[in-house]
Amino acid sequence: MSGAIGGPLVNRRIPGEGQNVPTIGIGMRPGSTNLDPSSIKSAILQAIGLGYRHFQITISNSSEQQALKEAIVKALEGGLVKSRDELFITCRVQHHDDAGFDDAVSQDLKKFLEKMQLEYVDLCLVKWQDSDELKRADNWAAMEECRKLGLTKSIGVCDFSYEMLKNMLENGKIPPAVNQVEMQRLLREKELREFCFANKISIIASSITIGEGQDLDLTRFELEGLKNIEEDGQKTADQVVWRWAYEQGVALLLESFSQEHMQQILNILEWN
Repeated sequence: MSGAIGGPLVNRRIPGEGQNVPTIGIGMRPGSTNLDPSSIKSAILQAIGLGYRHFQITISNSSEQQALKEAIVKALEGGLVKSRDELFITCRVQHHDDAGFDDAVSQDLKKFLEKMQLEYVDLCLVKWQDSDELKRADNWAAMEECRKLGLTKSIGVCDFSYEMLKNMLENGKIPPAVNQVEMQRLLREKELREFCFANKISIIASSITIGEGQDLDLTRFELEGLKNIEEDGQKTADQVVWRWAYEQGVALLLESFSQEHMQQILNILEWN
């Protein structure tokens, strides 16, 4: 795929990968919603109708897989999208501490694609809790193999620090295309963002919050400012923080299952 995704929600790009990443997408976290698959499917279709093209799913959640698969089929049948290439599908796999992760992840990804009736995912991410550099290297080698097999267009990581990324760039064969992280307004992490951008690693923000700053006066100032904005009734505090993250040059991946909330997220594109 090369530049197949279009529309107003696309202005981020994975450097060197030839892929457009939708500016704003919908993420689904296991256990975070009590909605049944039919309701999730309806929400996804509403999102596609509003212009959303990026959807992330965990590879182990079968009910959400079914909902997304049926929504994609319905969107194609109803003309909401003309082809699979108009959608950007991200999945997350689990890290493994044992040997043979390369076979495990490729088999899991193949099974996922078969269930989803997809030939590939656009982005596959892996997250490690373990600090062992050798285990991370083995896991990343398995991710590289999935990319070589064509199971995924791009590979990336979740919640990697500056030091972890630096080590990976020094030892891996294929650099991560994406680092998916949480972003907090009061925890700027400017060094991490600058390092990612300098090394052509895109950032996808999976959660965007106010957070807690070390400077109590600054924290108080920020919170008072956001409260005043909300009282004016023009924007919500969430919208201001989402817009701040967007202006840092990252892509947003937010959880949303109501049309009103989805529209509220999209409204951040209309002002500075």
